[in-house]
Amino acid sequence: MGFDQLKELNPLLQHIDTMQERIDGIKNAHPDAYVRIMESWAIESTYNSNNIEGSTLSLGDTALLYEGAQVEGSAEDIQQAEGGFAALRFLNKAIAEDEEFSEALIKRAHELAFAEAKDPSTRGTYRTVEVEITGTNFQPTPVAYIAERMAEIVSSCLRSKVHPVITSALFHLEFESIHPFVNANGRTGRLMSNFLLMSAGYEPVNIRVESRSRYIMSLRAFQDADDPFPFAQFFCINLAERQLKILALLEGENTTGEFDQVSLGRATAAYLESFENDDPINDPINSRQKDLLAALKADGSATYEALAKKLGVSPATIKRDLTVLRNRGLIERKGSNKTGTWVVIG
Repeated sequence: MGFDQLKELNPLLQHIDTMQERIDGIKNAHPDAYVRIMESWAIESTYNSNNIEGSTLSLGDTALLYEGAQVEGSAEDIQQAEGGFAALRFLNKAIAEDEEFSEALIKRAHELAFAEAKDPSTRGTYRTVEVEITGTNFQPTPVAYIAERMAEIVSSCLRSKVHPVITSALFHLEFESIHPFVNANGRTGRLMSNFLLMSAGYEPVNIRVESRSRYIMSLRAFQDADDPFPFAQFFCINLAERQLKILALLEGENTTGEFDQVSLGRATAAYLESFENDDPINDPINSRQKDLLAALKADGSATYEALAKKLGVSPATIKRDLTVLRNRGLIERKGSNKTGTWVVIG
């Protein structure tokens, strides 16, 4: 078990890509319904993320806070929920403005999420004390190396040549192992993993509090044995289930049964046999991606929206195809996300 085993997830990643294209097509036809789906996700994911860390706030009260109502309960739990919503609004705005993944973005998200901090100076600031992770002997990164390790993982994400979903999962593993802040690392890690997913054109995941034990165990497999597979498997299936739920809502059909057979507690071999043994990393590019290459040769500064209109697809599809082309070494980005250009290689 280890990094080499991640290739076993390729068929599932291909299935995720296919479902995401279906969602992109449908959500553009039902924009209001999709907005409501994302509002529900914001409420549910904030509730789950906080309750994984021990909050006692109910889902109903979390929904009321999202709507701006007042609720009774622990002041700290209420602050956590309000902070989670503030961080989501900030990250959604960053995605809309095509902000690049950075340490500054992570720090600001943490500053907003850690609203209950008793010492305001610890919000959005890397810790200056050593910490322990409750329930494990694993030692997070020493203070002296936090800045270096955070710079490394951000750079790795920006230069990643693997599937964006795997990049997001591996970031979460590394981030939680570094534990860069004095508190709220779990909430911040889940927020930033979803930022990476959504920036790449995928739906965000919602790790449910009912899955807490399996979630923690998969994190520990990496921290104790340097094995990323259990968490990557957990993360990918969580995303696929989320996509199926969205399709069921938008198409008005019950498609969630497709994943009834999946048990996150066993190896994926039997499950993966239901898919073709394709490798989405090494497959040749498709006709749409060839058209995108031609469009970039003509105008490397074209926006996602302009490219989407030209090719008759969604901007999210363009984002994913650009990632494919970059991973295959066919294009590279010169300059920043906002003002740079795409250069076709060869």
